[in-house]
Amino acid sequence: MSTKLELLKSAYTNKQTGQIQDPLIKDVVDLVESRVEDILMTQKATCEDQSTVSSANSLTRDQLNNLVLEAVPKKRGRYVGLDCSISTGGSSASVHCPIPVQDLIEQIKNKNK
Repeated sequence: MSTKLELLKSAYTNKQTGQIQDPLIKDVVDLVESRVEDILMTQKATCEDQSTVSSANSLTRDQLNNLVLEAVPKKRGRYVGLDCSISTGGSSASVHCPIPVQDLIEQIKNKNK
C-alpha cells in the first residue's frame, strides 16, 4: 500500500520532465523528505548497539503519512493535494485520513489566542 507521500509524488510529477510542477506540492514533498531525513539521522544517532540500527533505517507508513498530513495545508476543511476531508464523517468508507492529534492541539491553541 502506498504512502501519502508516494501518492503526492505520483499524482503531481510531470511524466515528461520528471519534475513536480505545482510549487506548493513541491514544497510539501521537500519538507516531508527533509523531516524524514532528520528523524532517521536522529534515530541513528541515538542507537548505541548495532542490532537497533537496522530498525532505525525507516519510518512506518503511519508515521510517514502523519508527517505528510502535518505538512500539507488545509483549504475549506480538506488537505490541499489529497483527496480526503479532515472531518470524520467522510462519504467514502474506502478512504480514511486520520486526524493528527498534534494538528488538533495546534488548532485549539491558535483558536484560544
